[in-house]
Amino acid sequence: MRSQTGFTIVETTVAAGTSGIRARDGRSGLSVLELITTVAITSTLIATGLPNVSRTLQAYNLRGAAREMFAQLQTARVAAVTHNVHYRINQVSGSTHTYTVQEDLNANGIVDAGEPITTFNIYDRAPGVASSFTGPISFAPNGTASSFGTITLTNRFGDSRSVDVNAAGRIQID
Repeated sequence: MRSQTGFTIVETTVAAGTSGIRARDGRSGLSVLELITTVAITSTLIATGLPNVSRTLQAYNLRGAAREMFAQLQTARVAAVTHNVHYRINQVSGSTHTYTVQEDLNANGIVDAGEPITTFNIYDRAPGVASSFTGPISFAPNGTASSFGTITLTNRFGDSRSVDVNAAGRIQID
């Protein structure tokens, strides 16, 4: 049917369970209520999943920090053998995320003038991970550990990983 204005009148019937909005050219759309419901359900699903994602990221950071600590210890052990000097790894006093690697040229267990020392911050690569040393760890020129112990790494959820060094200089992640 054509009116005097030139517009075509379209009659549609709405079947049960379908959207009642239709454009004149036959395309269907969503009602405001359907759109709000979809946004609400999507928001709820995202809000439910975010804590799990955060915990998973913290677990990855913890494992990464343990592997990095393992690599740092292994590097110090190899350097001790290669350079025929003692290497010492120690937590910085009063810090839960900073440690030092020292080339102990005279094997006296303290930092003397002229001895190279490098400071590392766990937060740089693993935010939210704290460390706790049982004491300084020293590697002798033959690769054994003249002082040994455990480094415990903990994330903000309380999960932890340990990196152990035994008297033979063997390094292991538990």
